[in-house]
Amino acid sequence: MERQRWILGLAGLGVLALFIVMLMVVSGGGETPITSTTTPQSISSTPGTSTVTSTSTIATEAVEAFVRLSPDLDVATVVAAHPEGTRFVFGAGVYRHVSISPRSDQVFEAEEGVVFTGSKVLTGFDSADGRWFVDGQSQQEWDHGECFSSHPRCRHPEDLFVDGELQTHVGSLDAVVPGSWFFDYDADRIYVGSDPTGSTIETSVTRQAFSSDADRVQIRGFTIERYANQAQHGVIDSRLDNRSDSDRGDGWIVEDNVIRQNHGTGIVVTDHGVVRGNQIIENGQLGITAYGRDVVVSGNTIAGNNTTGFDYGWEGGGSKFKRTTGLLIDGNVVHDNFGPGLWTDIDNINSTIQNNVVRDNAYIGIFHEISYDAVIRDNVVEGNGFHYTVDLWGAGITVAASSDVEVTGNTVRNNAGGIVAIQQNRSDAPASFGAVEVNNLHVHDNLVEMNEGFTGLRQEIGDDSYYSSRNNVFESNQFVINDDGQFYWDNRPMSLAEWLNLGLG
Repeated sequence: MERQRWILGLAGLGVLALFIVMLMVVSGGGETPITSTTTPQSISSTPGTSTVTSTSTIATEAVEAFVRLSPDLDVATVVAAHPEGTRFVFGAGVYRHVSISPRSDQVFEAEEGVVFTGSKVLTGFDSADGRWFVDGQSQQEWDHGECFSSHPRCRHPEDLFVDGELQTHVGSLDAVVPGSWFFDYDADRIYVGSDPTGSTIETSVTRQAFSSDADRVQIRGFTIERYANQAQHGVIDSRLDNRSDSDRGDGWIVEDNVIRQNHGTGIVVTDHGVVRGNQIIENGQLGITAYGRDVVVSGNTIAGNNTTGFDYGWEGGGSKFKRTTGLLIDGNVVHDNFGPGLWTDIDNINSTIQNNVVRDNAYIGIFHEISYDAVIRDNVVEGNGFHYTVDLWGAGITVAASSDVEVTGNTVRNNAGGIVAIQQNRSDAPASFGAVEVNNLHVHDNLVEMNEGFTGLRQEIGDDSYYSSRNNVFESNQFVINDDGQFYWDNRPMSLAEWLNLGLG
């Protein structure tokens, strides 16, 4: 064994010099690879903290050092003791209450079976009046957000799970029934409406898993669940708080993770962030949010989010993108979110939304609002909008108070409406790149199947120029309709024949 410990145990400058030469050959560009490899070895670091492993596969890459972590360690402390650029590899197991502040260029990788959970298991329940309770629950964070009346406590980040199933947080003790719970914050007591005997009862406690404004952080392969992050904060978040104007947190790569059952937003990234290949499911408010320049969101499943009942008119559902430039949303599957599926809202410019499947979301499927130049193309959008079907709202694709948008090549099928543009008075909008108006809209070469609802344009500000002189064009679309009054133009519904007679198609 001593002869194998080549970092600490090899003696002789000749052998060391040979090793250095081998590294120089491997790391140099264009050199012929050496075909031999070395067996991974371990070097003990500070006892009880971590293991530093050096691996060399000289045929393809230089020596790569990493820190191996396991569930029995205080991993946040270990990470904090290492410099920028360190790579960490997490071994399989359940890690409870881990909250890491990454440094720039650090890499976090999980082996199969790594679960981060922000919850604690509750035991020692007593019962009274058909309810069960446990005392000593002092965990509580500040509340934030706007809720539907059916979920009055969505603002509070603490959730409760019975055998992995989210329970509804009700607003009073009297409202507690099976399937619900109540946190008496004044008494530090949690009540549940189901007999806890034989079940695992968990409540979320820890705020975030990975959060800092360091640059070029990579996070891959984790399951992260049941954290008590507030609304508008990500369980993975490249910001120190919920500011959208931070000039740091650049270039995070978040890929191949499962992000589920956290209270606020699953993932938040900023400039040059890449969110790729994740399952972002059943989070309390939103699946994903992004800000900044050149963000890429590709190949993710974004499903079942807004489980705690945030008012999606405020902010809830599959996603919301704000103040982005050059955003690319490509090849995602976005379904069954309680709110919009894909939502670009507030000062987004040069957005591309393409090749996504967006289906069965409660509100609009693809929603581009008070923003600017965008291409929405080659998406399949079906079954959306049936929780909110007032007039033209709830369509498969909606462009609201936004200019220079092209909608093309989409299949828009059996939503609460087809493809809709709406001009509102949005004096509340920042309007950083000009007036927020439906100008230069080009809707063409889409297949639109409508059993109900409308396709068309409506203005709500008393200005008919949106129909005549704003270069808003529908052309070369195919329609399959259920009723002959499903088009909207000139401030009124109309038939397909009238629509086509106006040169719209």
